[in-house]
Amino acid sequence: VFHRHGLNRDELIKELGDVLWYVAALCTKLDIPMSEVMERNIAKLKQRYPDGYSSDASKARADIG
Repeated sequence: VFHRHGLNRDELIKELGDVLWYVAALCTKLDIPMSEVMERNIAKLKQRYPDGYSSDASKARADIG
């Protein structure tokens, strides 16, 4: 997407499936509920982008550089 190349939806679904298995396996091994990971990520993004995500907001983040 970043490079503006077309996406093969079927291949993307396969790769996302692999990523989900890796995340699920890590959560299981480390005894971390996936729901906690998702909830914390949502909280982080709400704090980072209180007015919603935009390209400009991502450049103005206070938590980087």
